Amino acid sequence: MPRLTYALICTDEIVDKETSAVSFIRVAEVVHFARLPGQVPPLVLALAFERGPEGDTGAFNLRLSRMGPDGALSPLIIFTVPSAPGPNQRVSLRLAGMTVTKPGRYAVLVEVEDEGKYLQLAELPLHVVLRAASRSPGAVEAPEGPVQ
Repeated sequence: MPRLTYALICTDEIVDKETSAVSFIRVAEVVHFARLPGQVPPLVLALAFERGPEGDTGAFNLRLSRMGPDGALSPLIIFTVPSAPGPNQRVSLRLAGMTVTKPGRYAVLVEVEDEGKYLQLAELPLHVVLRAASRSPGAVEAPEGPVQ
C-alpha cells in the first residue's frame, strides 16, 4: 500500500519543466465569503505517495470525499492512480468549485483502497467564514456572484 508523504490544498502549483520541482501557490486553509450560499473557488489538491518497501509500483485506488460542518460526507471522486516507475508519485487534482451553504469547518478526506476497504490517509480542513474586516492567514477570497 502506498504511504502518503504530503497532502495540501492550494490555489495553484507550478512544476519546473527541467527539474520537476513543484512550487505551491497560496496554500488554502480558509475561504472568505461575502455571503452564503456560495462556491469555493477552484483549488488544487496536491498529494505525494511513497510506494511500498518491496518496490510496488502498481496502480491503486483513491477516494475523495467532502465533509461538511455537520460531519455529513458527500463523495467527490473515486479514481485509479496509474502504475508508475520509481519509488515516489505525485498526484494533482483540480477541485471544481464546491458549493457551501453555511460557515464552519469543511474538509476533504483522502482515502486509499486496501483489500477492498478504504482507509483514511488525510483529512484536509477548509474553513468557510463570512468576510470580516481582518483576513485570516492563508485565506482565499471566494468570488462574489450567484451560485451556479
